[in-house]
Amino acid sequence: MSKKKILSFMKLAPDYCTVDLWCPLTSGNWEKDNITGRIYADELLRHMRATQSPMLLGHVVKAMKGRHAGVEVGFFHRISEHLTS
Repeated sequence: MSKKKILSFMKLAPDYCTVDLWCPLTSGNWEKDNITGRIYADELLRHMRATQSPMLLGHVVKAMKGRHAGVEVGFFHRISEHLTS
């Protein structure tokens, strides 16, 4: 079985039984990573609506393990925009 991604920022773990929910691609450039995080948030929100699985957000946040680099900041900024619009 080949490794495949569930959403663009997720991947199947080496044991092929679990999914790592937060494996973002990063560039090391704050601005680019921030944009990437916003794209990931939009993707997750679309998926949550389509599958009626709002609890997935909490699982993704837990998988971030307290990281707060550009991708994570962009991700949460976009989530906040959705919540306040």
